[in-house]
Amino acid sequence: MPLDQFKDAKGELDDVKLIKAFNDDKTPLLFKAKAPIPPDAVTASSSGLDPHISPANADVQAARVA
Repeated sequence: MPLDQFKDAKGELDDVKLIKAFNDDKTPLLFKAKAPIPPDAVTASSSGLDPHISPANADVQAARVA
């Protein structure tokens, strides 16, 4: 079965993910983190490496790196 030239193979999967991101009443699903996430944990420097992270971000990464 040929693919539609204007839709990629993963397009339908992306549509399903988008639909599941909303409740039945069309409000966005909200997820709560187990712990607060420091702002510098979700941002990156232009190189992707940032030696100047906050102590809170270091605590988040410590278990994964150790």
